[in-house]
Amino acid sequence: MLCIVKSNRNKPTLLLDTFRCIQDNILNTTVYWKCENRSCPGRAIQYSSNPASMKKSHNHDADEMKYKYSIGLYFKSWLLNNDHENEHLQLYIPPIETAEYIIDHSWHMIRCDLQEILIDPHHQVNHDRFFIYTEPSRISSLTQNSSSLSLPIYQLKALNFIKQTNYCISLIFGMPLLVISSACYKYDIESIEKNEIAFDTLTEYLRQNELMLICRLNDCSSSSIMNQSFSGHFILSVASQGSLLLRSIASSELLLPLPNLTTRQIIKHEQKQKDENVFKSLLNMNIEDEEYNPLYYEACKSKITLNKNLI
Repeated sequence: MLCIVKSNRNKPTLLLDTFRCIQDNILNTTVYWKCENRSCPGRAIQYSSNPASMKKSHNHDADEMKYKYSIGLYFKSWLLNNDHENEHLQLYIPPIETAEYIIDHSWHMIRCDLQEILIDPHHQVNHDRFFIYTEPSRISSLTQNSSSLSLPIYQLKALNFIKQTNYCISLIFGMPLLVISSACYKYDIESIEKNEIAFDTLTEYLRQNELMLICRLNDCSSSSIMNQSFSGHFILSVASQGSLLLRSIASSELLLPLPNLTTRQIIKHEQKQKDENVFKSLLNMNIEDEEYNPLYYEACKSKITLNKNLI
């Protein structure tokens, strides 16, 4: 069954096989439709005046997806360590008037806790399947028991702000970390609340002004000249629900020269040909107007069949 019906979202809506699909995009004479249910991957395509046909099948069994996701999160929560006697990070904000860029007692300190938001692919058995290498990969293994090692309290010096749009994503590397206000139990309630207010002030300032904070890792050990000479840079950006995102950002020492593009610039002003087969394939691909949802993308090819009697 195929017919156009009314929609509350002010978009053309197609009733196809008892499912409602709203118009997603139009390219030339091709119309793309998507399921009205945002959590459903159902997609349809319509060429010219021909009837629309399903491109991706519907899946409205959201309860099964949520169940599998929640069970997975439960087991993954065992990997997180929420019991710590010290904060993970001390963020230092310079005072209004300062001539020296050396951290002292006049700087504002915000204590933060860090939490991994992704499993490091290097810890996977087939970790090489998560990366693209340009040279032979090396497999490294842990030589010490990580539980016997004590983590240092990192100190970050705030350097300057940049606009959210004024950075190149190719300069970001490493695993992202979620930054929240520290709830370390060794501090009293008043200190924790005061620190939380300072953290919220920073977060809201970044959000309202659409800024990101460039920081430099401060070296606390004065005995090591090597550690003082090299310190990584990081970028703090607003995440969600009163949290920040901490990522490593490249400094000049890590930059590689760009490839020589003069050979491609020869045909820059000449008329370039277009591969019609590739162009048609590009037109057939669906354009998602919603954000990336990792629940719809799985690295594991094997499918897990759930016993619905357990749900």
